[in-house]
Amino acid sequence: MAKIVKIELTNYRSYFDRYTIKIPAGKNLLIYGENGSGKSSLYDALKQFYIASDATRQAKLSRHLSVPELYEAEEGHTLQSEVSVKVSYRANNGDPIEKTFGVPNGNVEGDQTIKSFSQQSIFLSYRELLRTHLMGDLYNSYEFQTKFADLIITQILSYKINTGTNQSYQKNWNDLYIKGKGSRPNRSEKEAILVNFDLGFKQDITDINLHLNEILKYFEPNLTIELQVEDSYIEYDGQNYPVFQVSLKGKFYEMVLNENDETHLSILNEARLSALAISIFLAGIITANQQNIPQKFLFLDDIFIGLDMSNRKPLLKILTEYRIPTYEDIVDAVSGELKTVVKKDASQNVILEPIPFFKRYQIFLTTYDQHWFEIAKNFLPDADWQSIEMYSHYDEVNEIEVPLIQNSLDYYQRATLYFKKNKEQKDYPAAANYLRKECEQQLKRILYGKYTLKNGDNGTIVLREELEDLRQGFVKLLIDLGFTTTIFKEFSNIAKATLNPLSHDNLQKPIYKRELEDAFKLIDNLRLVSKEIAFKKNIDLVVTTVNGAVTRTTNLKLADEVLLYQIEGVKKLTPICLKPVNYNEGAARTNLDNLPVCKVEKAYDMIHKSVFNTTNASNGIDVYPAFILADTSNLRTTVNSKLAP
Repeated sequence: MAKIVKIELTNYRSYFDRYTIKIPAGKNLLIYGENGSGKSSLYDALKQFYIASDATRQAKLSRHLSVPELYEAEEGHTLQSEVSVKVSYRANNGDPIEKTFGVPNGNVEGDQTIKSFSQQSIFLSYRELLRTHLMGDLYNSYEFQTKFADLIITQILSYKINTGTNQSYQKNWNDLYIKGKGSRPNRSEKEAILVNFDLGFKQDITDINLHLNEILKYFEPNLTIELQVEDSYIEYDGQNYPVFQVSLKGKFYEMVLNENDETHLSILNEARLSALAISIFLAGIITANQQNIPQKFLFLDDIFIGLDMSNRKPLLKILTEYRIPTYEDIVDAVSGELKTVVKKDASQNVILEPIPFFKRYQIFLTTYDQHWFEIAKNFLPDADWQSIEMYSHYDEVNEIEVPLIQNSLDYYQRATLYFKKNKEQKDYPAAANYLRKECEQQLKRILYGKYTLKNGDNGTIVLREELEDLRQGFVKLLIDLGFTTTIFKEFSNIAKATLNPLSHDNLQKPIYKRELEDAFKLIDNLRLVSKEIAFKKNIDLVVTTVNGAVTRTTNLKLADEVLLYQIEGVKKLTPICLKPVNYNEGAARTNLDNLPVCKVEKAYDMIHKSVFNTTNASNGIDVYPAFILADTSNLRTTVNSKLAP
């Protein structure tokens, strides 16, 4: 896929003079920008750049207000300085592509390569999200259905080919809006377009529904939604324009939406409405996906605004992890009609495509929330993402506010910067401060489950947040998993002396170079602690027992994911806990929902107690080979493969 590797902005909106944003290897871009820092100007610059490539659309070139226009009676307005947006790509074969929108050297207008890119270039801001639920009357279903349909057609499916007309939604929309005596298409031709358009539109709404609830599960698993085309017609009274209506039906827990004068707009709070809006847009992007477009671009501008904190990380998971379910057409046993359903394997697990869908896209993601920016930066993989920060800066020479753009450094990089600066600029306390932050961040990355918690006041359980609490959780984790490494033996002393936030402004406790070097070494070792998922939650396992003529198969599931840690080449797994589900004897099935989650040995003992009336059957033997996974391997073989050097 072609990727953007550089953007040059000259006198465009908030960018006075020339700015360059480099994106090595065409990575995705995470942007923090305070208000007035230029992130929305960047959003608009790229959006207008793509619009300009399409001769049927009108792009708007917006100058910085300090760049004057020269008015001449015959020639109209002309800009006295360069105003441009220049975008550089790296094509699939490595060749560079450079195009410019603006004056005096614009060359993107009508460019077929960039025009093809624009067909899969999606720009979504909080303003677009608001259009799905910001209505004058929350109870006016007609207003919602018509505005919602317009949004889907003109924003979400705009460039997609409608299968009923074999033309883009944008082309059909424009044709249906043409009016005036003698214009083409005429009335009868419009009616013919509308009939075929409606067929394709209904199919695409069906396709959006296939993906919508899968995405929505990331945000709100108790909310299910179905979109439905209610009506399509041309209004000939006065305006001569097309009218489309798309309704939104569904359930929130057991509450039916849009029934008995209640609508989803009046029932769902803003966070859920925002999550629903994002899910609809993303499902539409998947539906409108065209395989043959060589560049796919997604710019999400401040769409976190309407989401509460619990719904922000799910969006990052969708962008990095979401894989499309595969589908198949089957004949309904009752109606005899052909319908599309999710494809499942023999264990009724949904079969997913191998590559995450949004891996196909280059993504720009902006936020004004610096705390959330740091969380997102730590969540998103460095191999795929670059981070920059944008600030509003007062230019004393020109006496104007201008953007200040800089690469985003993590705590470790900032500590290194202050530690290695020249003599006049060295700042050991600042380096120690950032090392403490990095230490806390690494420990939060390493710890899991109960090790992230501690006893609070009045019998409460609270998260470990402070360095010493996190260190104690880390020590307990090492002991419980059986690590005997000595590389962290000075952790307590370093934490109390060098990484103690109370000592940084104390002249009686200066920080010395050697102490900082020891702290760097400690944190280097923490950064090398590897943690990954060895087994995912809900993996199926089976134990088969034979007692005389009776064969019993006991089905179990992995109750929690199992993590694999590695320190200095030594690997350890977190405990494997199983949940008994049911057992089968011949055609009879017995549910085991009443049995507790337990470790492997305990599960083995319970099974053998039930079948053979024996106690402590696991005593002195390796029971792992008795547990068989879906791929027919046994648990011992699989565990050994995970622990192999």
